[in-house]
Amino acid sequence: MIKRLKWWFLHRFHPNHQYHIIRTGLKPGYHDPDKRITSAIFGITKEFFEQMGESLSSKEDIHRELIPLRETYEVFKDATEFWDSHHKFFLGEEDEELGGEDLEQMEEKALLHMQAIIQHLGHMWYP
Repeated sequence: MIKRLKWWFLHRFHPNHQYHIIRTGLKPGYHDPDKRITSAIFGITKEFFEQMGESLSSKEDIHRELIPLRETYEVFKDATEFWDSHHKFFLGEEDEELGGEDLEQMEEKALLHMQAIIQHLGHMWYP
């Protein structure tokens, strides 16, 4: 009973255990759904990669032979690096120089990363 009560409080009040909340990094105020979804996908991927990336790169996957864990590691790593480099631009926090790329090219790169993340969702779990 006490253990259930403990987890009840943790899941509601402790940020590390609020699995029902997605921290987007967006500032308070209105944001279009596309910005919220993009921020959520990259935010969750970054959080997961920072906690589990090392285990993805070092273990063999015995349950899912079709998509090796090494490939999943690379997808999450690349997406995390992309988000680290460009999140302020996507969140509208700064007018970033796109290095010769236009807005459409940057959005296309983000879309490709999100598609790759979705293809590897089966590996996004905590042991």
